[in-house]
Amino acid sequence: MGLNTYAIEQAVSRTGAQDLGELRTMLAQVGKVYAGQIPAKDAALAAKEQTIATQDEMIAEPRRTHEQVLTSDALAIAELCRRAEQAEAERDRLAAAQAAPSAPGTPEAPTRNKDPSGVPSAGFWARVRRMFGVTGDKGRVRSRRDEPPTSGATPDVGAGGC
Repeated sequence: MGLNTYAIEQAVSRTGAQDLGELRTMLAQVGKVYAGQIPAKDAALAAKEQTIATQDEMIAEPRRTHEQVLTSDALAIAELCRRAEQAEAERDRLAAAQAAPSAPGTPEAPTRNKDPSGVPSAGFWARVRRMFGVTGDKGRVRSRRDEPPTSGATPDVGAGGC
């Protein structure tokens, strides 16, 4: 029996050595294939990185321009706000000067809402309403149908008048 065990161990050892040699050969071949593909993959990655860098630069220029426009718009808005605040302060100052009672013998401050005859005009929007025929009580536009007929005859419906 001792002989059979020794022969079996020898056969297993030879088979293991052959399998190990074949595995090493296969790994060497696979390594050569991968080694050949690595430079190609590196070149592809470098090309992609170059494309990304180019696209980033293309995006960066409009972004810088947009930021400059936003900055100039913000400055313009800030200037307009400053001017509006100045105008409000000037309006308040003039309103306070007009509201203050004048001392006897001092000329009255000129007002904007009076025409040369001294009759108040009631403001811009009142003139616009009068121009377009808007009544003050109901806020409606008057039309010819709203007016009473001037003669005893009934209005001609087929005449096409508004």
